[in-house]
Amino acid sequence: MKVTDLKLEQKVIINGFQYLYKGINKVRMSGFTVQKIVFKSLEKHPDKHFDINLGNKDIKALKIEIAA
Repeated sequence: MKVTDLKLEQKVIINGFQYLYKGINKVRMSGFTVQKIVFKSLEKHPDKHFDINLGNKDIKALKIEIAA
């Protein structure tokens, strides 16, 4: 399964922490706006942002698990 195959609002586990998949969104970084793949944290951790080119990679290669 690839990252782009995930459904919006789907719960995933990255490095032992739970996140919600938010899709590709604009993110403000260092004074400019870029598009990133966004995972919103369900706990008190910062959100995860991945480059768009990682969208076609396998989720296991990125150490992402689908939460039950």
